[in-house]
Amino acid sequence: SVAGSLAVRDTIQEISEASCGIKWPNDVHVEGRKIAGVLVESQVTTDGAGFAILGIGINVNLDSPSVMEIADTATSLSGICGVHIDVNHVEEILFRNLDTTLRKLSEANGTVINQWRTHLTTLGQCVTVRTRTGVIAGVALGTDEQGALLVQSANGKTHRMLEGDVTLRS
Repeated sequence: SVAGSLAVRDTIQEISEASCGIKWPNDVHVEGRKIAGVLVESQVTTDGAGFAILGIGINVNLDSPSVMEIADTATSLSGICGVHIDVNHVEEILFRNLDTTLRKLSEANGTVINQWRTHLTTLGQCVTVRTRTGVIAGVALGTDEQGALLVQSANGKTHRMLEGDVTLRS
């Protein structure tokens, strides 16, 4: 998820030169509007073998009627660039960035997670995190070495969030 969202962010930045941020854990935003998302499904067996499937969705070219319905919360590459975007070009840049990011991640020196952290727009914000087990509200303090979000609730307790739907609160 970390490598995927960082590679997507780098791709959008490269194509559009727009300032992009990552809303923990896996949404990419431009000017507060969602432009892309990353989902990961993985499984590890007891003998250590496993797999991960990375799903990436980027809003590349959206037509006017569909954009009007979601214009306050979402955008697209064509919307921020003002021209039709070649999907094959986006794919080529994305795969190159993903390959580079995954290679860096395999070096296990913390470079990728540190780069990812620098682009997180969630940190320092008041958030509500909805998970399968409940809702936590508080301030997003940071992330740990595995990318889990650390949220301090009003009672001072710090919660380690491995997954969840994050909403920014005012």
